[in-house]
Amino acid sequence: MNPVEKIIKKFPGKLAWSGIFALLIATTATAQIVEDTNLLASDGASGDVFGSGIAISKNTVVVGARYDDDNGINSGSVYVYQRDGWNGQSWLEQAKLVASDGAPGDRFGDYVALDHDTALIGSPGDPYKLNSAGAAYVFHYARGTWTEQAKLVASDGEPGDEFGQVAIDGNTAVVSAQSDDDNGFDSGSVYVFNRSRGIWTEQAKLLASDGVKGDQFGRIAIDDKTIVVGASNVDDGKHGLDTGSAYIFTLQDGTWTEQAKLTASDPVAGDNFGWSVAIDGDTAVIGAIGADQNGKNSGAAYVFTRSDGVWTEQAKLTARDGAANDGFGRVAIDGRKILVSAPRNGDQGSRPAAAYIFTLSNGSWTERAKVLTGFGATSDGFGVPAMAGKTFVVGAGSNQDDGKQLGSAYVFSLTDAEFDGIIDERDNCPTEFNPDQLDSNGDGFGDACVDPSVMVSANVDVDRTVTVGADAKIKRDVRVGANTSVGSKVHLKKGVYVGEDVIIGDGARLNKDSEIGDSASIGPGVTMGRNVFVGAGTVIGANTVIGKDTVICGAAEIGPNSEIGKNNFVSELTILSPASVHGEIEGPAPDPADCSQTMSMLR
Repeated sequence: MNPVEKIIKKFPGKLAWSGIFALLIATTATAQIVEDTNLLASDGASGDVFGSGIAISKNTVVVGARYDDDNGINSGSVYVYQRDGWNGQSWLEQAKLVASDGAPGDRFGDYVALDHDTALIGSPGDPYKLNSAGAAYVFHYARGTWTEQAKLVASDGEPGDEFGQVAIDGNTAVVSAQSDDDNGFDSGSVYVFNRSRGIWTEQAKLLASDGVKGDQFGRIAIDDKTIVVGASNVDDGKHGLDTGSAYIFTLQDGTWTEQAKLTASDPVAGDNFGWSVAIDGDTAVIGAIGADQNGKNSGAAYVFTRSDGVWTEQAKLTARDGAANDGFGRVAIDGRKILVSAPRNGDQGSRPAAAYIFTLSNGSWTERAKVLTGFGATSDGFGVPAMAGKTFVVGAGSNQDDGKQLGSAYVFSLTDAEFDGIIDERDNCPTEFNPDQLDSNGDGFGDACVDPSVMVSANVDVDRTVTVGADAKIKRDVRVGANTSVGSKVHLKKGVYVGEDVIIGDGARLNKDSEIGDSASIGPGVTMGRNVFVGAGTVIGANTVIGKDTVICGAAEIGPNSEIGKNNFVSELTILSPASVHGEIEGPAPDPADCSQTMSMLR
């Protein structure tokens, strides 16, 4: 059976096959997951470690193969895959990326990051300024082609720094050097780069305020103006060696400043808290692969939330069936879903791997599903995770095929994203855990999605006429159909797609990563977050704030007294003065084909 056709329905206490690639086990409620595919390199060779680095953004996945030999032994490479079709579950290899100056031992692809049309590839073995000073390469996608845009190196790089762990968000790239020595041997550091008009410049170097030798400060993640850095070898004088910590940095008035130091509420020597980090908005997840709650080195992940600049531990996550030496703690987060992998899981044989999905409901994080390699050997190395929306990817760099250690990457899609037992396309509130499907007023919107003080009326089928009243809140990852009327002062959270011929009333707020179709009318006083896509023929009213990295395509018009963020891409844009343009509006302006391509990628 084709993997596209494999829809796995899970029931408590039972086991089901997803075909030859993986096992998925629901640990609560009924889980439904579609296995899209098992990605393999088209020219893979034994020992490439394809899957060593994994990243996903919308419908694009990048996979690193750090020991590929195209530019010499262990020079490394990266493969790019694109989802085929609107709701397709097949993935096509789009490109193979190698460094323009690649050399033996570079390990290009050891770490990868991706944000929309920009990939950041770490090459920690790069011999810039002698061996293993490290480098990172930026590739940009335009007009169907990935092109190397820049090579990033530390301004003060030294041999052995291993500069090359990477994270990216918009025009900000973050690269760490865990073996940098500014605070002592192998204390670690992090470099921040900013892109303006296609040029990347080093903006800052971050160090832990209390860093000392051996900390290995440098596991990194970024979301908007917040960077989280793990330092898994930090020693706590009270609790012992390698307890670990994580540091939060925020950007204010152009300067990156340490905001907080995070530690586990129950630190123990050897926990390695900070081995893996992830962040989305005001929620950070910190992995501690050495935690011992379910046996020595079984692992744990800690969830922290920020309120008014203060970070508080919200939850400690462990695998329900955790065992010694699982190494549970490689983490990814997207909204209210957390993915944690356990590369050395002990369920099959001695040490096969697993990944666990947790979701947030009513303030609590709950384990919803477990993913296992179906026929995986204990040495598969399954475990490097990435997540975007309803799709998650897990790398298996040591995966064996016909006795060859080729590596692979498993791609899965959630058809029931909240694991409440209702397929999303039939769920009256697909963004909330609501197994009862209560709908008090019979309007087609589940009570879990609607503020009872707000009147929301609609023909609920996707792509039909929809009317959303004033002061409503439309939650993330929602698609609102064509011919939509959205009232004033509406709050649309990130990841919302709004169809064509849309009217959005005065004072609405669209958070980042939203998408608006063609011929929209956006009322005055609207706030649009960064990375928003606006379709052709759109009229944007006066006094509108447009965030950075927005794509505006085709004969759009922006009213007077609007604030236009930096690094926007436009096509046939009319700006009615006086408007305030911050920085430059980048060009050349995309042609209609590029706009369609961008819209497809965002979806």
